[in-house]
Amino acid sequence: MRKLCAREVLISKGSKDKGCMDLRKAKSLKNEKAKGLYDSNACSAMSTVFITSGDNKMSSKDYAGALLDYNSAIQLNSDSIQPYLKRAECNVLLKKYDKAIRDYNKAFKIKADTVQIINLRGLEYNEASNFKLAFDDFSAVIRLSPNYYEAYMQRAIACEGMENYRSATYDYSEAIRIKPKDGQAYYKRGLANQDAKDNSFCKHHHKKNNK
Repeated sequence: MRKLCAREVLISKGSKDKGCMDLRKAKSLKNEKAKGLYDSNACSAMSTVFITSGDNKMSSKDYAGALLDYNSAIQLNSDSIQPYLKRAECNVLLKKYDKAIRDYNKAFKIKADTVQIINLRGLEYNEASNFKLAFDDFSAVIRLSPNYYEAYMQRAIACEGMENYRSATYDYSEAIRIKPKDGQAYYKRGLANQDAKDNSFCKHHHKKNNK
């Protein structure tokens, strides 16, 4: 009880974010009074204030400051996927792909089977050259959204990363089916076809020399 009163004092003195963070912790520990105080002080709404501040800092390329704001947003409302997605976006710009993937994983735990999160995580797996997990994510996206052009394009990149050029060719063909006037997909399919032929020749040549 004494600790809760201290948090109320913090809120009344203008340190609402710190007070709310402690109230949220108490709420997560099943303290009913803390839950009522947290809700009545609109603490979860404060998360949005930090997200907006972080977005402004991102726009001015103050990525370190943006990360601090997104961290505060998560502390205030860790049940929302939005601050995790924002922090992941910031980490992507900093090329901290492992941290971005961790945030996408946390967001996914909150809201599973979400095309947006799986797709974003797949992009970072590709960036990190983790092509097998990228392939799995884009396959999941395609199951949920069979005409998702970008998912086929990105899964093809994952296939190429694993030197599976025939599968890449299939995915580029599916992308062409969805967007038949897209020159990029034709171009990429042409390269994948060429790589598939070269790869087959190299394997054949290797076997011949080993006889």
